[in-house]
Amino acid sequence: MLVREKSNQELYALKMIQMACIDSVNPLNPQKFERHIIAEFENPFLLKLHSVFESPENLCLVLEFVQGGSLDFHLKKYGKFKTSAVTFFAAEVLVALEILHKRDFVYRDLKPGNILIDSDGHIKLGDFGLATTGEESNRLGSNPEYTAPEVLNGETQGIQADFWSFGVLIYTMLRGTSPFIANNNFEICRNIVTGKYSFPSDFEKDAIELISRLLVLDPNERLYSHKAIKENKLFANVDWGKIEKKSANSPLRINLNDPCDLKYFNKIRYAPAFMEFDQSVDINASLASAGSRRSEGSENSDLI
Repeated sequence: MLVREKSNQELYALKMIQMACIDSVNPLNPQKFERHIIAEFENPFLLKLHSVFESPENLCLVLEFVQGGSLDFHLKKYGKFKTSAVTFFAAEVLVALEILHKRDFVYRDLKPGNILIDSDGHIKLGDFGLATTGEESNRLGSNPEYTAPEVLNGETQGIQADFWSFGVLIYTMLRGTSPFIANNNFEICRNIVTGKYSFPSDFEKDAIELISRLLVLDPNERLYSHKAIKENKLFANVDWGKIEKKSANSPLRINLNDPCDLKYFNKIRYAPAFMEFDQSVDINASLASAGSRRSEGSENSDLI
């Protein structure tokens, strides 16, 4: 929900998770693990956590409000992107994944709906409810079209699963549809585990070379080197120094009229609500404890 803090009138996004839905049996339950992940990282490519609190019914994460919507919103608006726009967004996503992977986290839910766009047209990864440490498990992701075959097969997964999703993302941005598109989820999953997909005749050649190395069924044979991907010909014109500093110009122009402008979100309205909670948590304390736990339109014509 979009919320406003009464003391300073700042806008935030409030994610509320019912306590009844939290798996208390699993010591690494996804919702509370999500809180720890966001608290542990302070990076402009990752969604920022402002504060955390609990009520008897809900675990509440107060997150920064990213006003440009999601990449999914813009992809649906334009259908597909030009190669230059695809390489820009893919480059920023790769940098965001590298931040997580260097700290032994697997994101596990890479898809356009979780790639948020800030007011300057740059990306932020959001929704860490499925993220895990590198040693963890075989839980299924939330979207079959972006799920790696080893996940569907119930096998232990590492960062290779994120690179499979990265390949699907690049394909989808270039073509406008998933490489494994089908009539239902069963057929989508069957296409994934058998590696059944194809490229249209006019597909970017450098993209074909990269995607073909990412969408490899055996995760050990899959390309999962950040350095090797950055050196791929598809990113030949990318200035990685500028990408990492978020100083490269985005092909996406976000035009906002006011701090409450919601033009980049689906038009769903709910009645205003007022909430007060006593058990607020200082996020600075959360960051300190997390660190101790681990040592380690036309305005967008460039898009279409």
